[in-house]
Amino acid sequence: VALAPGVQAPAGASERTRGELASIMDQMSLRARSGPGIELPDRCLVCIIPQGTQLANGLRHIVTCAMIAQLTQRRLLLDPFQSLSASFFAKYFLSGEWTLVRSQEYEGQCTAVPEDDAYRFLLRDHPKTNFHPLVEGTVCLDRLGCHPRMSLSSIYAVKPVGMRDDEFVRRKMFILNTLPWPQGLKQSAREWAATLRQHTQGGGLIGVHVRYTDNWRDRNKVTHGLNTPIQSFCDALSRISREGQAVLLCTDSEVARKYMSSQGFKCQSPPIVSRQRYTQALFEMFLLSQTDCII
Repeated sequence: VALAPGVQAPAGASERTRGELASIMDQMSLRARSGPGIELPDRCLVCIIPQGTQLANGLRHIVTCAMIAQLTQRRLLLDPFQSLSASFFAKYFLSGEWTLVRSQEYEGQCTAVPEDDAYRFLLRDHPKTNFHPLVEGTVCLDRLGCHPRMSLSSIYAVKPVGMRDDEFVRRKMFILNTLPWPQGLKQSAREWAATLRQHTQGGGLIGVHVRYTDNWRDRNKVTHGLNTPIQSFCDALSRISREGQAVLLCTDSEVARKYMSSQGFKCQSPPIVSRQRYTQALFEMFLLSQTDCII
């Protein structure tokens, strides 16, 4: 499969994914300006989704960059093409008000600001282990003033210094609501959750998200015991669930699923709506958003 000139599929991409990415780039070429590159606006922020970034982390970085761009009067540009997951979802952004760019188009025109320079991470005793429930760090917007054209590559949720938590949540929700979500997938999630509630005593629905596969491959998390034990999920569920209440369990761990069942929890797994893992992941994120609370 031939990609646009100078564009490479992320490492590990299958032939199907390469084809999808090639189609995206073909669509982008129809919107692109003439010439090999573009001239960036005088004040802009290029949001780069780094290689290996998955759905949730990519969204956190997009929200962070969108917030920074709004508050510093910069034009926001999005480069999703280093991440396999973000490259897949880029097709939705083509129909929205978002401007997608490739590194070859803006190379040499903006300052790549390292995240450790841009952000102050809220760390505990171990690297990248935060103590704040909403964000991993803060950013001093004044420090970014010397870079009118800049790019940021990260996966973290960061809020401006001095911003209240409730204001951060309000802005975050507004930004997420402006994203060009696939409406059919959202509607399917609403309908499935509503059906599950109908067969539940009291109509309550608790969501549980247990992500273990890649976390147990993270040396820092394993070495320092940073992965939440499955029993902690069970303890939390025991404290808030009522008899007969529906529990939606979204997990990538069959071990976790079997263990929770052995503890007497009647967990419902989400239906498989797509064999494309990124579409399935987004559907399960929509499903969790329909629950009354998430563990």
